[in-house]
Amino acid sequence: MIVQSRLLDSLRKTITWHMPCDGTMVKHIQTNGHYYSVSPMAVQNFDVFSLNKRHIYHFETPAFGHVVMVAIGAAMVGGIVTHHEEGASLAKGDEHGYFHFGGSTLILLFEKGRVEFDADLTKYSSQPIEVMVR
Repeated sequence: MIVQSRLLDSLRKTITWHMPCDGTMVKHIQTNGHYYSVSPMAVQNFDVFSLNKRHIYHFETPAFGHVVMVAIGAAMVGGIVTHHEEGASLAKGDEHGYFHFGGSTLILLFEKGRVEFDADLTKYSSQPIEVMVR
């Protein structure tokens, strides 16, 4: 199961992200890349998720098994900052990192059958619609 969140807030200099569940970071991979836009239009035209700078975090979690979190840099992001090293144990809600200046995208990958989403999220995810969550 894949979950994508586009994070943005033009009034702040950083956008933080937090742990969705308890877990231990077992691997952290950094890839070089560009800072293309992650807007819905840009995503339809080319694969920014594989071309942009990324940090890939692997977690072992009690609730969901193996979880992968991918922080993807985007246009106007000055950097991706991680607060923890491999081997760190984190609790649900702990701040894990931030995008320096501007927002971007997080993708979460879950093992098949480990999570169940509300019907409205599943419905909109099957369509090319960006859903605002507050």
